[in-house]
Amino acid sequence: MSDKRIEVVAAIIRRGDEIFATQRGYGDYKDWWEFPGGKMEPGETAREALQREIREELDAEIRIDRFLQTVEWDYPGFHLTMHCFWCSLASEALHLNEHEAARWLGADALSEVRWLPADEGLLPLIADELRYGPIDVVLPWVDGSDPVLAARRAKYAPGNALANEEVGGTTRYASVGEIRWAVASTLRFAPFVRKVFIVTDGQDPDLGGMLRTYFPEREKDVVVVDHSVIFRGREDALPTFNSNSIDTLIWNIPELAERYIYTNDDVMLIQPTTPEDFFRAGKSICYAKRLPAWIVRLLRRLKPQHVGFKASMLRSLELMGGGDHILNLGHTPCAMTKSWFARWAEERPDMVARNLKDKFRTVDQFEVQEAFYLDMERQDRLVLISDLEAGLYFKRSKKRGYVDRKLAAFEADKTHKFVCFNSLNLCTPDEIARVTAWLDSRVGIGGGEHQA
Repeated sequence: MSDKRIEVVAAIIRRGDEIFATQRGYGDYKDWWEFPGGKMEPGETAREALQREIREELDAEIRIDRFLQTVEWDYPGFHLTMHCFWCSLASEALHLNEHEAARWLGADALSEVRWLPADEGLLPLIADELRYGPIDVVLPWVDGSDPVLAARRAKYAPGNALANEEVGGTTRYASVGEIRWAVASTLRFAPFVRKVFIVTDGQDPDLGGMLRTYFPEREKDVVVVDHSVIFRGREDALPTFNSNSIDTLIWNIPELAERYIYTNDDVMLIQPTTPEDFFRAGKSICYAKRLPAWIVRLLRRLKPQHVGFKASMLRSLELMGGGDHILNLGHTPCAMTKSWFARWAEERPDMVARNLKDKFRTVDQFEVQEAFYLDMERQDRLVLISDLEAGLYFKRSKKRGYVDRKLAAFEADKTHKFVCFNSLNLCTPDEIARVTAWLDSRVGIGGGEHQA
């Protein structure tokens, strides 16, 4: 590697389903294609440099919509650091002051030109965005250690709800910092994600220090959304401590993308992902296994008051018209479409009302993700993949060496893209410390970030 380093910026200018590419007219790479941009000057931020370079190269004004990726590339004689941003034109006119040609290219035409090596590495990300549009991540989150929230929970809890871990027990709301790994792993291993929305009840996940240290260009892409926002017009259902209620209205997040990934804060990405790990050819990926409905009905008869996931999935099946199986969802992300939920809420107000009426989970409620996937399956818009193929699972065990064996297996694994650390709060402090060290290393955050 050369000691010479050059830091540049690049604009991926989008117009509809096409991006703007320019052909170099000079130098060793004459006639090769690149994204417009150029060197940063001393004292400039990346965004300031990009605005200036586009004015100089194209006589154009741009809107810098969001950060895409920083590319590190070794060219003969120097190392290049290239900060890349999605942009749109603020002025229509473009004039080539430095390049010899330019083209607007769609996803299928990106390979028609000869790209500079550093730029070429961006093409899969760009093609995915052009084909699928923006994709967001939605994370409901709660910090159960908050004394204010605990007092409110106690105030509204019916009967023995607080003693039932499936309904209102401490483990349902406990947090040992999982939200840091859930967000960091998304930004690290799913760079195609436009925004991460954290849905919570007047709480602050305090991620600013971590984001500024490890993902400085993505800080504004992580947005906290209060329950009052998604429950607008249905304030009588607040406060709620019920994940089913929250999930029923979570699609009301303002500016949420049509395609979004719903996940929980105990689920982390541990390998690079692409949009096709969630959506393929107009279909949603469902990580689950079919489970005969009669088995779940038998379990429900044996434990009629058990508020479990299988029972709520069965309730989804019954409310959606019945069938011979449920989709037994794993501890993995769910690929959702916003328009389906908007239409469903309008057509099935009875189902919405059922999930909103109780402030804690009950046996009468259903899983909205299950309802979505069952309907997708009936429309042949579902790709079913076993959750065991995609996700790893950790749940605290008293067996000697369990934590170390699990972490060693996770570290060696090169195929599974997700891991769920279930009920991590039940681990000992030493076990939590070992898990923390492994996750910090895996998602590339040192744990020592400065908190503002």
